Amino acid sequence: MGETLRVGLVHNRYSGKGRGPDFVSRLRARAEPLEWLDIVDLPLDLALTDGALDALDAVVIVGGDGTVHHALTALTTAKNGRGVPTLIAPLGTENVVAKELGLTPRVSRVLASLEAFRDGAPTTRSDLGIVHHPDGRPGTPFALMLTTGPDAAVLHRVARARVGTTSKLDYVVPTITRALRPKVGRLSVTVDGQQLAENRRGCLIVALGPRYPLRLNLARKASRTDGLLDAVFLPASTTASLLGWASMARLGLHVRHPQARYAQGKRIEFTMHDHDPKAEMMEALQIDGEIERVACDAKDTMVIETMPSALPLIMPAANEPRAKAKPAMAGG
Repeated sequence: MGETLRVGLVHNRYSGKGRGPDFVSRLRARAEPLEWLDIVDLPLDLALTDGALDALDAVVIVGGDGTVHHALTALTTAKNGRGVPTLIAPLGTENVVAKELGLTPRVSRVLASLEAFRDGAPTTRSDLGIVHHPDGRPGTPFALMLTTGPDAAVLHRVARARVGTTSKLDYVVPTITRALRPKVGRLSVTVDGQQLAENRRGCLIVALGPRYPLRLNLARKASRTDGLLDAVFLPASTTASLLGWASMARLGLHVRHPQARYAQGKRIEFTMHDHDPKAEMMEALQIDGEIERVACDAKDTMVIETMPSALPLIMPAANEPRAKAKPAMAGG
Protein backbone atom coordinates (compact mmCIF):
# COMPACT_ATOMS: atom_id res chain seq x y z
CA MET A 1 0.00 0.00 0.00
CA GLY A 2 1.32 3.46 -0.88
CA GLU A 3 1.94 6.31 1.51
CA THR A 4 -1.43 7.89 0.81
CA LEU A 5 -4.53 5.97 1.87
CA ARG A 6 -7.40 6.51 -0.57
CA VAL A 7 -10.66 6.05 1.32
CA GLY A 8 -14.23 6.14 0.05
CA LEU A 9 -16.77 7.67 2.41
CA VAL A 10 -20.06 5.83 1.80
CA HIS A 11 -22.92 7.52 3.62
CA ASN A 12 -26.67 7.42 3.97
CA ARG A 13 -28.05 10.92 4.50
CA TYR A 14 -31.03 9.53 6.43
CA SER A 15 -28.96 7.59 8.99
CA GLY A 16 -28.83 8.58 12.63
CA LYS A 17 -31.91 10.83 12.42
CA GLY A 18 -30.24 12.70 9.58
CA ARG A 19 -26.89 13.17 11.37
CA GLY A 20 -24.98 11.42 8.58
CA PRO A 21 -24.10 14.56 6.55
CA ASP A 22 -22.86 16.37 9.68
CA PHE A 23 -20.63 13.44 10.63
CA VAL A 24 -19.26 13.30 7.10
CA SER A 25 -18.50 17.05 7.17
CA ARG A 26 -16.65 16.78 10.47
CA LEU A 27 -14.69 13.77 9.28
CA ARG A 28 -13.66 15.55 6.08
CA ALA A 29 -12.61 18.63 8.03
CA ARG A 30 -10.42 16.60 10.38
CA ALA A 31 -8.97 14.55 7.51
CA GLU A 32 -8.12 17.46 5.18
CA PRO A 33 -4.79 18.45 6.81
CA LEU A 34 -3.62 14.82 7.00
CA GLU A 35 -1.14 14.17 4.20
CA TRP A 36 -1.50 10.40 4.45
CA LEU A 37 -5.28 10.39 3.86
CA ASP A 38 -7.29 11.09 0.71
CA ILE A 39 -11.07 11.08 1.29
CA VAL A 40 -13.49 10.50 -1.60
CA ASP A 41 -17.21 11.20 -1.05
CA LEU A 42 -19.46 8.37 -2.22
CA PRO A 43 -23.18 8.73 -1.46
CA LEU A 44 -24.79 5.32 -1.11
CA ASP A 45 -26.41 5.31 -4.56
CA LEU A 46 -23.08 6.14 -6.23
CA ALA A 47 -21.17 3.54 -4.19
CA LEU A 48 -23.43 0.81 -5.52
CA THR A 49 -22.47 1.40 -9.17
CA ASP A 50 -20.15 -1.10 -10.84
CA GLY A 51 -16.46 -0.44 -10.28
CA ALA A 52 -16.95 2.56 -7.98
CA LEU A 53 -14.90 0.97 -5.18
CA ASP A 54 -12.13 -0.73 -7.17
CA ALA A 55 -9.62 2.14 -6.98
CA LEU A 56 -9.97 2.57 -3.19
CA ASP A 57 -7.73 1.25 -0.43
CA ALA A 58 -10.58 1.22 2.08
CA VAL A 59 -14.19 2.29 2.64
CA VAL A 60 -15.85 3.92 5.64
CA ILE A 61 -19.58 3.15 5.92
CA VAL A 62 -21.42 5.94 7.75
CA GLY A 63 -24.81 4.59 8.74
CA GLY A 64 -26.63 1.73 10.42
CA ASP A 65 -27.06 -1.96 9.72
CA GLY A 66 -29.35 -1.15 6.78
CA THR A 67 -26.71 1.01 5.11
CA VAL A 68 -24.13 -1.77 5.47
CA HIS A 69 -26.63 -4.28 4.11
CA HIS A 70 -27.37 -2.36 0.92
CA ALA A 71 -23.64 -1.86 0.23
CA LEU A 72 -22.64 -5.51 0.74
CA THR A 73 -22.73 -6.61 -2.89
CA ALA A 74 -20.53 -3.70 -3.99
CA LEU A 75 -18.15 -4.17 -1.05
CA THR A 76 -17.63 -7.89 -1.62
CA THR A 77 -17.38 -7.88 -5.42
CA ALA A 78 -14.86 -5.00 -5.56
CA LYS A 79 -11.25 -5.70 -6.49
CA ASN A 80 -12.10 -8.81 -8.51
CA GLY A 81 -14.02 -10.41 -5.66
CA ARG A 82 -11.40 -9.88 -2.95
CA GLY A 83 -13.54 -7.17 -1.38
CA VAL A 84 -12.54 -3.73 -0.17
CA PRO A 85 -11.48 -3.30 3.50
CA THR A 86 -14.40 -1.72 5.33
CA LEU A 87 -14.73 0.32 8.52
CA ILE A 88 -18.18 1.04 9.99
CA ALA A 89 -18.99 4.40 11.60
CA PRO A 90 -22.32 3.51 13.24
CA LEU A 91 -25.03 6.18 13.07
CA GLY A 92 -28.24 4.31 12.29
CA THR A 93 -31.32 3.46 14.34
CA GLU A 94 -29.74 0.08 15.05
CA ASN A 95 -26.04 -0.83 14.81
CA VAL A 96 -25.81 -4.45 15.88
CA VAL A 97 -22.76 -5.32 13.75
CA ALA A 98 -20.88 -2.25 14.99
CA LYS A 99 -21.64 -3.05 18.64
CA GLU A 100 -20.43 -6.59 18.11
CA LEU A 101 -17.11 -5.30 16.73
CA GLY A 102 -16.70 -2.56 19.35
CA LEU A 103 -17.07 0.31 16.85
CA THR A 104 -18.19 3.80 17.91
CA PRO A 105 -19.37 6.88 15.96
CA ARG A 106 -16.41 9.11 16.86
CA VAL A 107 -14.42 10.96 14.21
CA SER A 108 -11.18 10.60 16.18
CA ARG A 109 -11.67 6.81 16.49
CA VAL A 110 -12.39 6.47 12.77
CA LEU A 111 -9.20 8.34 11.88
CA ALA A 112 -7.13 6.36 14.38
CA SER A 113 -8.48 3.09 12.98
CA LEU A 114 -7.67 4.14 9.41
CA GLU A 115 -4.15 5.15 10.41
CA ALA A 116 -3.59 1.83 12.16
CA PHE A 117 -4.81 0.03 9.04
CA ARG A 118 -2.44 2.10 6.88
CA ASP A 119 0.43 1.18 9.21
CA GLY A 120 -0.25 -2.53 8.81
CA ALA A 121 -2.90 -3.45 11.38
CA PRO A 122 -4.59 -6.64 10.12
CA THR A 123 -8.21 -6.80 9.02
CA THR A 124 -10.60 -9.58 9.95
CA ARG A 125 -12.52 -11.36 7.22
CA SER A 126 -16.17 -11.72 8.14
CA ASP A 127 -18.48 -14.43 6.89
CA LEU A 128 -21.72 -13.39 5.21
CA GLY A 129 -24.89 -15.24 4.32
CA ILE A 130 -26.60 -15.12 0.93
CA VAL A 131 -30.21 -15.74 -0.07
CA HIS A 132 -30.40 -17.31 -3.53
CA HIS A 133 -33.06 -16.24 -6.03
CA PRO A 134 -34.35 -18.94 -8.37
CA ASP A 135 -35.48 -16.36 -10.92
CA GLY A 136 -31.89 -15.68 -11.98
CA ARG A 137 -31.28 -12.45 -10.06
CA PRO A 138 -28.04 -12.15 -8.08
CA GLY A 139 -28.39 -13.39 -4.53
CA THR A 140 -29.01 -11.07 -1.58
CA PRO A 141 -26.07 -11.09 0.87
CA PHE A 142 -26.55 -10.28 4.55
CA ALA A 143 -24.16 -9.51 7.39
CA LEU A 144 -26.33 -9.82 10.47
CA MET A 145 -29.40 -12.03 10.30
CA LEU A 146 -32.49 -13.23 8.52
CA THR A 147 -35.61 -13.81 10.59
CA THR A 148 -39.25 -14.76 10.15
CA GLY A 149 -42.05 -13.79 12.50
CA PRO A 150 -43.60 -10.74 14.19
CA ASP A 151 -40.38 -8.69 14.16
CA ALA A 152 -40.40 -8.84 10.36
CA ALA A 153 -44.04 -7.75 10.26
CA VAL A 154 -43.15 -4.73 12.42
CA LEU A 155 -40.35 -3.73 10.04
CA HIS A 156 -42.68 -3.96 7.04
CA ARG A 157 -45.23 -1.71 8.74
CA VAL A 158 -42.57 0.88 9.69
CA ALA A 159 -41.19 0.81 6.13
CA ARG A 160 -44.62 1.50 4.64
CA ALA A 161 -45.06 4.54 6.90
CA ARG A 162 -41.49 5.83 6.57
CA VAL A 163 -40.90 9.35 5.31
CA GLY A 164 -37.22 10.38 5.57
CA THR A 165 -35.46 9.40 8.80
CA THR A 166 -36.71 6.98 11.45
CA SER A 167 -36.14 6.58 15.18
CA LYS A 168 -36.84 3.85 17.70
CA LEU A 169 -40.10 5.62 18.60
CA ASP A 170 -41.43 4.73 15.14
CA TYR A 171 -41.36 1.07 16.17
CA VAL A 172 -43.41 1.39 19.36
CA VAL A 173 -46.97 1.32 17.98
CA PRO A 174 -46.30 -1.39 15.34
CA THR A 175 -44.61 -3.53 18.01
CA ILE A 176 -47.56 -3.24 20.40
CA THR A 177 -50.04 -3.93 17.59
CA ARG A 178 -48.17 -7.01 16.45
CA ALA A 179 -47.77 -8.24 20.04
CA LEU A 180 -51.54 -8.08 20.53
CA ARG A 181 -52.25 -9.81 17.21
CA PRO A 182 -49.25 -12.00 16.38
CA LYS A 183 -49.03 -13.76 13.04
CA VAL A 184 -46.69 -16.70 13.28
CA GLY A 185 -46.44 -18.83 10.15
CA ARG A 186 -45.82 -22.52 9.63
CA LEU A 187 -42.27 -23.40 8.64
CA SER A 188 -40.23 -26.36 7.49
CA VAL A 189 -36.47 -25.94 7.96
CA THR A 190 -33.42 -28.07 7.18
CA VAL A 191 -29.76 -27.32 7.98
CA ASP A 192 -27.28 -29.19 5.81
CA GLY A 193 -30.06 -31.66 5.05
CA GLN A 194 -30.98 -32.31 8.69
CA GLN A 195 -34.57 -31.47 9.74
CA LEU A 196 -34.88 -28.59 12.20
CA ALA A 197 -38.66 -28.09 11.92
CA GLU A 198 -41.41 -29.75 9.91
CA ASN A 199 -44.55 -27.69 9.16
CA ARG A 200 -44.56 -26.08 12.60
CA ARG A 201 -45.64 -22.63 13.72
CA GLY A 202 -42.70 -20.67 15.01
CA CYS A 203 -39.92 -18.17 14.35
CA LEU A 204 -36.67 -18.83 12.50
CA ILE A 205 -33.46 -16.90 13.11
CA VAL A 206 -30.48 -17.36 10.78
CA ALA A 207 -27.51 -15.46 12.20
CA LEU A 208 -23.90 -14.58 11.39
CA GLY A 209 -23.04 -13.15 14.80
CA PRO A 210 -24.21 -13.55 18.40
CA ARG A 211 -25.91 -10.17 18.84
CA TYR A 212 -29.55 -9.29 18.18
CA PRO A 213 -31.48 -6.01 18.74
CA LEU A 214 -32.86 -5.27 22.22
CA ARG A 215 -30.20 -7.59 23.67
CA LEU A 216 -32.22 -10.61 22.61
CA ASN A 217 -29.09 -12.55 21.69
CA LEU A 218 -30.78 -15.56 20.14
CA ALA A 219 -27.80 -17.19 18.37
CA ARG A 220 -25.27 -16.95 21.17
CA LYS A 221 -22.89 -19.52 19.66
CA ALA A 222 -22.59 -17.69 16.34
CA SER A 223 -19.17 -16.59 15.09
CA ARG A 224 -18.35 -14.38 12.12
CA THR A 225 -15.26 -16.39 11.27
CA ASP A 226 -16.27 -20.06 11.48
CA GLY A 227 -17.73 -20.33 7.97
CA LEU A 228 -21.12 -21.42 9.33
CA LEU A 229 -24.64 -20.07 9.66
CA ASP A 230 -26.44 -20.48 12.98
CA ALA A 231 -30.13 -21.40 12.77
CA VAL A 232 -32.53 -21.14 15.71
CA PHE A 233 -36.15 -22.30 15.53
CA LEU A 234 -38.48 -21.31 18.37
CA PRO A 235 -41.96 -22.89 18.18
CA ALA A 236 -44.63 -20.30 18.99
CA SER A 237 -48.18 -19.36 18.03
CA THR A 238 -49.45 -16.95 20.72
CA THR A 239 -48.41 -13.68 22.33
CA ALA A 240 -47.68 -15.53 25.57
CA SER A 241 -45.30 -17.97 23.90
CA LEU A 242 -43.48 -15.16 22.06
CA LEU A 243 -43.06 -13.16 25.27
CA GLY A 244 -41.85 -16.31 27.00
CA TRP A 245 -39.12 -16.84 24.41
CA ALA A 246 -38.13 -13.16 24.63
CA SER A 247 -37.85 -13.35 28.43
CA MET A 248 -35.73 -16.51 28.27
CA ALA A 249 -33.53 -15.00 25.55
CA ARG A 250 -32.71 -12.00 27.74
CA LEU A 251 -31.37 -14.47 30.32
CA GLY A 252 -29.72 -16.75 27.78
CA LEU A 253 -31.98 -19.65 28.76
CA HIS A 254 -33.91 -20.11 25.51
CA VAL A 255 -31.41 -22.51 23.94
CA ARG A 256 -31.74 -24.84 26.94
CA HIS A 257 -35.49 -25.22 26.47
CA PRO A 258 -36.37 -28.70 25.18
CA GLN A 259 -38.58 -27.30 22.39
CA ALA A 260 -35.96 -24.91 20.99
CA ARG A 261 -33.95 -26.11 18.01
CA TYR A 262 -30.40 -24.86 17.32
CA ALA A 263 -28.12 -25.98 14.50
CA GLN A 264 -25.07 -24.77 12.57
CA GLY A 265 -24.39 -25.42 8.92
CA LYS A 266 -23.44 -24.13 5.49
CA ARG A 267 -26.80 -24.49 3.72
CA ILE A 268 -30.26 -23.78 5.09
CA GLU A 269 -33.48 -24.49 3.23
CA PHE A 270 -36.87 -23.44 4.52
CA THR A 271 -40.45 -23.25 3.36
CA MET A 272 -42.95 -20.66 4.55
CA HIS A 273 -46.16 -22.63 4.16
CA ASP A 274 -48.42 -19.59 4.73
CA HIS A 275 -46.73 -17.38 2.15
CA ASP A 276 -48.67 -16.38 -0.95
CA PRO A 277 -46.26 -17.09 -3.85
CA LYS A 278 -47.96 -14.36 -5.90
CA ALA A 279 -47.22 -11.67 -3.29
CA GLU A 280 -44.45 -9.22 -4.15
CA MET A 281 -43.09 -9.11 -0.60
CA MET A 282 -42.79 -11.69 2.15
CA GLU A 283 -44.18 -9.71 5.08
CA ALA A 284 -43.10 -12.36 7.57
CA LEU A 285 -39.40 -12.08 6.63
CA GLN A 286 -36.67 -9.49 7.18
CA ILE A 287 -32.96 -9.42 6.35
CA ASP A 288 -30.48 -7.28 8.32
CA GLY A 289 -33.41 -5.21 9.61
CA GLU A 290 -34.50 -4.42 6.06
CA ILE A 291 -37.37 -5.64 3.91
CA GLU A 292 -36.27 -7.31 0.69
CA ARG A 293 -37.91 -8.71 -2.42
CA VAL A 294 -36.89 -12.33 -2.22
CA ALA A 295 -38.26 -15.36 -4.01
CA CYS A 296 -38.87 -19.06 -3.41
CA ASP A 297 -38.33 -21.79 -5.95
CA ALA A 298 -41.08 -23.86 -7.55
CA LYS A 299 -41.42 -25.87 -4.32
CA ASP A 300 -41.86 -22.65 -2.27
CA THR A 301 -38.43 -23.26 -0.71
CA MET A 302 -35.86 -20.56 0.06
CA VAL A 303 -32.16 -21.43 0.01
CA ILE A 304 -29.53 -19.67 2.14
CA GLU A 305 -25.82 -20.44 2.08
CA THR A 306 -22.76 -19.15 3.87
CA MET A 307 -20.16 -16.91 2.19
CA PRO A 308 -17.02 -17.67 4.22
CA SER A 309 -14.54 -14.80 4.76
CA ALA A 310 -16.39 -12.65 2.22
CA LEU A 311 -15.90 -9.16 3.70
CA PRO A 312 -12.60 -7.72 5.02
CA LEU A 313 -13.36 -5.53 8.06
CA ILE A 314 -11.09 -2.88 9.55
CA MET A 315 -11.13 -3.25 13.32
CA PRO A 316 -11.28 -0.27 15.68
CA ALA A 317 -8.02 1.13 16.96
CA ALA A 318 -7.32 0.53 20.63
CA ASN A 319 -8.67 3.22 22.91
CA GLU A 320 -6.11 5.75 24.04
CA PRO A 321 -5.40 5.46 27.76
CA ARG A 322 -7.06 8.17 29.80
CA ALA A 323 -4.77 10.68 31.51
CA LYS A 324 -4.56 10.12 35.25
CA ALA A 325 -6.22 12.82 37.31
CA LYS A 326 -3.74 15.10 39.04
CA PRO A 327 -4.00 15.08 42.85
CA ALA A 328 -5.57 18.20 44.33
CA MET A 329 -3.11 20.65 45.82
CA ALA A 330 -3.38 21.53 49.49
CA GLY A 331 -4.93 24.89 50.09
CA GLY A 332 -6.91 24.77 46.77
